[in-house]
Amino acid sequence: MKNKKNIPDPRLFSKPAGGKQQKSLTIPRRFILIKARSFALAVPGKPDNILISLNE
Repeated sequence: MKNKKNIPDPRLFSKPAGGKQQKSLTIPRRFILIKARSFALAVPGKPDNILISLNE
């Protein structure tokens, strides 16, 4: 649970901020997943859970 707090909640990215964030979501989504994977490698425990929560 503590590890999850370090990761930005995926729901934050889907909230439109004046329509700007929704547009940018289409491109950086892959970038976020790549970052999550590299971050998961540094997190002890079950990195799979982090990726699953980001993919939802």
